[in-house]
Amino acid sequence: MGCVCACAVDSSGDVAASIRELDCESGQSWYQDVSGPVDSTAIDGEPASFTAAIDRSVTLIEKAFAPQICGIGRLLTENQRLAIKLAKRINASVDWTWNDRQLESVERFQKLGSVSCSLGEIRNADLLVSWDCDVSGVAPLFRHHFVSDAAICLTTDSDADTRQRMAIELRETFQAFDEKDKPTGEFAKLARAITSSAYCVFLIDSATGCSNREFELVHRMVVALNSVTQVRLVDLATHDNFRGAEEAMTWLTGYPAAVRLSENREPEYDPQRFGTCQVLADSKSDLLIIFGRLDDAGMSESAKSRLETISRIEITSQKSAISRPADVLNGVSHDLNLTGTFFRGDGIPFQTNSSLDDQQPSTRIVLETLLAKFA
Repeated sequence: MGCVCACAVDSSGDVAASIRELDCESGQSWYQDVSGPVDSTAIDGEPASFTAAIDRSVTLIEKAFAPQICGIGRLLTENQRLAIKLAKRINASVDWTWNDRQLESVERFQKLGSVSCSLGEIRNADLLVSWDCDVSGVAPLFRHHFVSDAAICLTTDSDADTRQRMAIELRETFQAFDEKDKPTGEFAKLARAITSSAYCVFLIDSATGCSNREFELVHRMVVALNSVTQVRLVDLATHDNFRGAEEAMTWLTGYPAAVRLSENREPEYDPQRFGTCQVLADSKSDLLIIFGRLDDAGMSESAKSRLETISRIEITSQKSAISRPADVLNGVSHDLNLTGTFFRGDGIPFQTNSSLDDQQPSTRIVLETLLAKFA
């Protein structure tokens, strides 16, 4: 589901119960809020009714000159579409990324394209190369679910300069490669392993390493290696329903993230102006509408500082990491308890079935109510 382990979570029944049964601390931690208590709806930290919270939210939105909708990567795809629709109604910016590194990953694939594959296809690989990627740390059960027992697993050097030199040398080697040649040079061992394989997969983790420069070098190397054998590049840094958010935004706006929407204008894409982290750092917004638990990891100090002062409407099942109470807190159940679609990092969709009473507060009810207010 959210992590690339893609464990045997039963999405057709009680997702929360299935997650609790996972024999994986990472998975348990990842979805610890699924079955947790729903925070009470509140205004300025004081308990309030659903109607009062909606009315206060409407007032804040009407007064805002530049609202920013963020955190939609935590929602089911159906609710992501509703959030994007709300952004257009209220002339807001909308973004699923939380920091510059996530935005960079979006821009990378726009610039370079994708040479990836599904997790299921990785089972066909006879050679896996971890490119400065701690696979067991990112996805503890990844090897168990998606790596063949017969596959050879290699790890690259931990030094970034060495890895970049490797990427350049391998690309140059295979751009003019003749099957009669035997790879030579500093990285001949890896080159020979690649030429001997029928299907090779390079694994990276863009969330913790791999600068833009290094990623571009690796990507160009993988493209060149495909002249010799089948080679794919898979990023294991997939979280929540980020892939679904990217798909929903691209479908509805034409852009994958960081878009300013309006009923009267064409969508405007500019990561440096409408990315959540940048908007906060530059104080370009006066209202944040946050879905899920805000994640300030990777944010600049100026962005974190702005979080303490900006007006906030939070629609979440988790307690906020910000010390100052939200102007409006709509306590809802986690989206995984609802019926809808959730995309795995490789683009494979999962269907979830509701385990809630229809009257229990949910993100969908909040969004539909707000959309009706701004119809």
